[in-house]
Amino acid sequence: MSLSQRIISIHNQINTLNVASYQNRYTDHKQGVINSQKAYDLNISLADEDQIKEGLVDSLNNLTWFKMLHTDYDRAFVLAKEAYEIAQAAQYQLGIARTLGHLGRIKMYWGDYSTALEHHWEQYEICDAIGHDEEKSTTLNYLGNLYSRLEKPEDAIKAYEDGAILDRQLGLSHGLSAKLISIGMIFSQAEQLDDSLINAKEGLVIAREADNKYQVSWGCGCLAAVYRKRKEYDTALKYAAEKFEIAIEISDEQQQLDALIEFGKIYLAKEAYRLAISKFEEAYELAVRKNFTPHLMRCYEGLTAAYKGLGDFEQALQKFEKYHELRESVFTAETARKVDQIKQSFLIEQAEKEAEILRLKTVELEQMVAARTKELTHVNRELKLAMLREKDLNKLKSKIITTVSHEFRTPLTAIRVSADVLHKIGRHGDIDKREAIFSRIHASIDALNNLIEDILSVDTIDARQNPQPMVAMNYSELVYSLKQNLMQRFDEHAPYLLFKPEDWDGNMSIDLNQVSKILSYLIDNGFKYSDYKTPVTVDISVDPEENELKVAVLDEGIGINEPEADLIWEPFYRSESASPYRGLGLGLFMARQLTRQIDGNLGFEPNPVGLGTKFVLQVALS
Repeated sequence: MSLSQRIISIHNQINTLNVASYQNRYTDHKQGVINSQKAYDLNISLADEDQIKEGLVDSLNNLTWFKMLHTDYDRAFVLAKEAYEIAQAAQYQLGIARTLGHLGRIKMYWGDYSTALEHHWEQYEICDAIGHDEEKSTTLNYLGNLYSRLEKPEDAIKAYEDGAILDRQLGLSHGLSAKLISIGMIFSQAEQLDDSLINAKEGLVIAREADNKYQVSWGCGCLAAVYRKRKEYDTALKYAAEKFEIAIEISDEQQQLDALIEFGKIYLAKEAYRLAISKFEEAYELAVRKNFTPHLMRCYEGLTAAYKGLGDFEQALQKFEKYHELRESVFTAETARKVDQIKQSFLIEQAEKEAEILRLKTVELEQMVAARTKELTHVNRELKLAMLREKDLNKLKSKIITTVSHEFRTPLTAIRVSADVLHKIGRHGDIDKREAIFSRIHASIDALNNLIEDILSVDTIDARQNPQPMVAMNYSELVYSLKQNLMQRFDEHAPYLLFKPEDWDGNMSIDLNQVSKILSYLIDNGFKYSDYKTPVTVDISVDPEENELKVAVLDEGIGINEPEADLIWEPFYRSESASPYRGLGLGLFMARQLTRQIDGNLGFEPNPVGLGTKFVLQVALS
C-alpha cells in the first residue's frame, strides 16, 4: 500500500469512527468514548498537512458530549474551545455550530445564561444558513433546556415543539422522544399531570421503538414522578423499577441514583418510611462513591422526612443538619462563582464601552453618516446584551433572597425538631442530653436574630431615620462602657477578647451605641476567620490634636489579600479564602455604612495572607 493510499484509508477510518461515535450517544456511551478517542488519535498521528480538520473537530465534539454527560464540564470546556478554534480556522460551519451548542450547554450548567443564549442563537443562525435541519432540531432542544432553566416554561415548550416538528419531518426518533419527554417533565413540574402523561408516554413509546435505552430510562423516570403525584403508587413503582434496571444495564450511575431517590419519594408518599430510608441510604452510598453532591443533598432531604415520619426526631435533626451544611457549602461556592462571572462581565462591558468611544471619535471625522448607522446598530446590540445581563443579575438577586429566606427556616426547623425531642424524652430524661438540646435551641434563636438584624440592616442602613443622641462622658467611662457592651455580646469568646486602652484623662461626646455596633461587626469578623482560642485585641486611643477617637481591632486570622481592599466592603462579597467559613458577606459592608452615618472613617492595614488583619475606626469627638 502506497503512502497516499494509507492516508486515504486512515481518513476513511476516522470518518467511520466519528459517525459511529455520534450514533453511540443513543446506544452505548462507553463505546462512543472509545470510538471518539480512536478517531482523535488517528488524526493526531498524521502529519499536519494530512489531517482531516473536519474529522478532528467531529471527534473533539463527540468527546465533549460524553464529558458533559458525566458532568466533567471543565474538561468538556477545554475540548470544546479546541474544537471551535480548529473549526473556525478550517471554516467548517457545521463543526462551528455543534461546538457553539456544546459551549452554550456548558455555560448553562455554569449559570452563565446570557452567554449560553448567545451561543445557541448563533448556532441556530448557522444551521439555518447552511440548511442543516437535523442540527437545527438539536439547537431547539438546547434552547428548550435553557428556557426551562430560566423558568420560562412557555418559551421552553415552544422550542421543544418546533424541534419536534422538524424531527417528525426528518424521521429523527431519538430527538423526537427526547423533546416529548422534556415537555412531559415541564408539565409535571407545573402539576399539569394529564398533559405530562400524554407527552411522556408518546416519547417513551418512540424511545422503545428506537431501542434508545437512555431515553427509555429517562421517560420511565418522568412517568414514575407523574404517577407518584397522582397517588398511583403501584404504577409509579413499576416505572421506577424499569428505570433502575435499564440504568444498571447501561451502567449509567446518575440514572441509577435518580431511580433510587424516586423509589424513596414514592415510599415517603405511601408513608412506608422504613422502605424509604432503605432506598435513600442505598442512594446515599452510591452518591458518596461517585461524589455527586446534588444527589447527596436529595438523599439527606429524603432521610430527614422519613425519620421525621417515623417519629425519630433526633435522627431527623441530624440528617437535616447534614443537608443544611451541604446545601450551604454548595450555595457559598456557587454564589462566589456567579459573583466572579458578574464582575468579569462588568469589566468586559466597561472595556467595550471605552473601545466604542474611541471608535466613534475616529469614524465621525471620516464619515458622519456611516458612523451614525454603525453606532445605532451597536447600541441596539448593547441594549439587548444589557437586558440579558440585567436578567442574570435579577435572577442572582432572587436566588440570594430565596437562600436568605431558607436561612430563616433553618434555625426555626432546628428549634422545632429540638422541641419535639424534648417533648419526647420528657422532663425526667437525661440531663446532659436536655442541656445539649437547650443549647442548640438557644444557638438557633441567636442565629435567627442575628440573620434578621443583618438582612434588615442592608435595606435600611443607607439612611439613618432616628439619629441617636451624643453621650457626654470621660475617657475612662467610654472604655468601661465599650468593654461591658462587647464582652456581653461575645460571651462565648470573652476570655479571648483583649482590651488595651491608653492612659488618657479627658472628656468627650460620642454616639456610644453606634460605635459599639461597628466594633461588634469587626470583632465578630475577627473571631469568625481565626482559629479557636485565638485572641482579638481592641486597642483604644485618643488623638487630641485631631480631636478624634481611634479604635484598632487586631486578629490573627486568615488575613485579606491587598487586591481585595476595595471589594471587601461590597455587600455579599466573600473571597475564595473565606469559602470554608459561614456567613453572607454583610459584616464589613454594614460596619462601613454605620461609620459613614457618624462621619467617621473605617479602613484596614493589609498584612501578608495568614498573618491576621488590623481594622482601624476613627470617629470625631464633639
